[in-house]
Amino acid sequence: MVALNEKDMHDIREKIKQDNRLCGLKDGTKVNVEGDTCYNNPLFNSGGHTPFQGGTIEVTTMCENNTRSKRIIGVHVANKLCMVASRLRNQGIAVDCQNHDGKCTANMSETGVIGNEEKWNEQVARKINTDLNIASFTGDGDSKGHSGVDKAQVQQTVHFKDLGHLDNSLKRAINKAQFSSGMFAGPASKRANFQNRFALSIRARCMSELTRAHKKYKGNIKEIKNHMPKVISSIILCYKGYCGAYCSKHSLACRGSAGGKYKAK
Repeated sequence: MVALNEKDMHDIREKIKQDNRLCGLKDGTKVNVEGDTCYNNPLFNSGGHTPFQGGTIEVTTMCENNTRSKRIIGVHVANKLCMVASRLRNQGIAVDCQNHDGKCTANMSETGVIGNEEKWNEQVARKINTDLNIASFTGDGDSKGHSGVDKAQVQQTVHFKDLGHLDNSLKRAINKAQFSSGMFAGPASKRANFQNRFALSIRARCMSELTRAHKKYKGNIKEIKNHMPKVISSIILCYKGYCGAYCSKHSLACRGSAGGKYKAK
């Protein structure tokens, strides 16, 4: 199964090179990639059952962004679990997973860092580099996965952040924030619900502003960065009840209320 999948991904990478040449690209080996790592268990908040990270299996997947098909072109699986080794240890036999009789399903030690996305991304990128060169990589913004791709590359790689991870990170940050007791009225049992709704609202507003800014400025990062500080100010004033001329002038998602008391300078 592993050999069949490796061959299939190799064939897909070769097909991308053919498509690039048919499109008239000077460098037919260029490919745009997006990727992420998933785990069988959450890495943290394991309930105190283990002093190590909760995850024992990781799967790092990268797919091409050249087409709408988003075909998978690179995969890496790291596994700490081996039933044979566990059975032998229960019998009092000291055994390492890489050095025992029988089928060893683990390919890393029990004390290894399963959350090392930098290492996993580097290994997947090196597999892809046997046929293609990664021109751009889209990944999450809360890991070192991007640096792993850079280590595997000879040529410079353009990095993009995935908006799905960005908005979830924003929501989690607001849910964890320690607001004053008067921020959300009502009993304690309902305040958590109000805070979660507030986090959802802020997330939706910020993502809307960012998406509209990219559309208005046609992806010009410099212009977007120059505009964003005024957008942040308008969001804060809007949620404080001063949704007026400042929103009308600077916000891309709110037209501003006629009853707003704050005037734009």
